[in-house]
Amino acid sequence: QYTIRVTAENVYLRQLTIIGGSTAGIRWESVQKGYLESNVITGNYHGIWIDSLLNQTIQCNEIYGNSQDGIYVTNSTMKDVTLNNIHSNGRHGITLMNSSTITTFYNQSHDNGGYGIYVFGTGSTNNDIKMNDFYDNNGGPLNPQGYSNHSYETNQWRTELGNYSYNGVPQGTGYLGNYWS
Repeated sequence: QYTIRVTAENVYLRQLTIIGGSTAGIRWESVQKGYLESNVITGNYHGIWIDSLLNQTIQCNEIYGNSQDGIYVTNSTMKDVTLNNIHSNGRHGITLMNSSTITTFYNQSHDNGGYGIYVFGTGSTNNDIKMNDFYDNNGGPLNPQGYSNHSYETNQWRTELGNYSYNGVPQGTGYLGNYWS
């Protein structure tokens, strides 16, 4: 079912190639802390399936060619999903289902069969989703790059820069958000 299943605390998976999971390449469940860094995750149903976790760090991974989601997160509160290249998955690049307080920064999510990011469920609130690149995904007709079933006020999608200048000329207030193709 799973290529790797983690149910212990403080497990650090680094520099592995993870393939062939009929349910998921990596399944993390009911763990307080763990790390997933610099791995290649391909050829699974879900690349990474995370359920009921706290303080998980997922960074610098190449996640591609999985038949469903690259990263599928349910019922979790996580620390970091950063600097991952998530592409060419059958469904969504990143799914956050009933998960809150997750920082999703500096990821590339592109060429997925569904959305680049899919935020769903009444518990998906207070997430920080900033400075990511979502492009060339094939989601729904209104915004093929991302979807949220909540108003944008329940999650943070941009950071206010305050007043800034460009070439010495005041520009007013600016924001840093995500790139959406």
